[in-house]
Amino acid sequence: MLETNTLTVILTNRCNAACDHCCMNSGPDRMETVEVETLKAAIDQLHDENTLAVVVFAGGEPTLAKSVLRQALRHCQSKGILTRMVSNASWAKSPSLASKILQRLKDDGLSELNISADDFHLPYVPFNNVVNAWKAAKGIGFISLVIANSSSRMSKITPGFIRRMIGEDTLLRIEQRGQNQTLIFPPQGDTLTAISTSMFQRLERAEKSLHPDNFYFIQNEEDLIGVCPHAYCSPAISPRGHLLACCGFELDGNPVLDFGDLKSARLASIRETALNNPILKGIIYLGPHYLMELVRQVAPEIHFNKQYSSVCEVCRSLTKNPKAVEVLLNHDYMYSPAVKIIERRKKPVAA
Repeated sequence: MLETNTLTVILTNRCNAACDHCCMNSGPDRMETVEVETLKAAIDQLHDENTLAVVVFAGGEPTLAKSVLRQALRHCQSKGILTRMVSNASWAKSPSLASKILQRLKDDGLSELNISADDFHLPYVPFNNVVNAWKAAKGIGFISLVIANSSSRMSKITPGFIRRMIGEDTLLRIEQRGQNQTLIFPPQGDTLTAISTSMFQRLERAEKSLHPDNFYFIQNEEDLIGVCPHAYCSPAISPRGHLLACCGFELDGNPVLDFGDLKSARLASIRETALNNPILKGIIYLGPHYLMELVRQVAPEIHFNKQYSSVCEVCRSLTKNPKAVEVLLNHDYMYSPAVKIIERRKKPVAA
């Protein structure tokens, strides 16, 4: 049974940074923001269907869509849904301003704060902003406070650097490897704190802008084998108001992972229609690598990258390749039977 307890809202693709590694292609020149009524309706429908545990507000920089953000936070609070914001802390220009903004968002219903900090944010957001936001957030009473740090071999903004700058040498470090985890952090007051580390991925702008030396490529391709725990089960809403399979990278227009416009149909109907796509079910139950190997077998003339640094990269190269999508649609009889067997095993048995 495909349960959903987390929804990510890519509130806007506008950002005051244009980071070279951004998997959402966000920047100052992009202006789309999800409509608040579309967002509220989607939250209500998904919550009624699944009982959402948390709604994550990301971007772009979500605070640039302040009105929509605050209305959405208050709406989630009225439903008893926890909320998290992923932000670059560009607004934390002083300790007092950081405290004022965060207290207002906390009063609106914000439960958790993730602050993005790495080498590519630094030209746009001084690290002192991160320090201001961190120190202000610790005294406000958030459930969790995390600094999200992406890095490579050449990075200067590392967990060690972050610990020194915020003055917390023993702060817990969590390595994110693309899998869902249940995490217990050591409490500091009433707020759970940590640094979450990840490697740069060759996705969207990063593929065009970054030298290959910035990526840790997986040497053993077998390590890419496995199902995707996020597709469909951890959906996202795009700034255009489309329902997406996940928040892994910019998915608008993706023939498999963009489920459609929330203004054109009810969310439940859109999700049901999405599951009619055999490729999506293959990703959910067999994994992107399995499908890529099938394409290689059936159509060896279709070329894929020789190296990958994540399962998300495999999924992107598969679903954004029109020829690969066509092969999978025309040969679904080669993998759909396996999907059906796994799907039956995962369904609850009636009493």
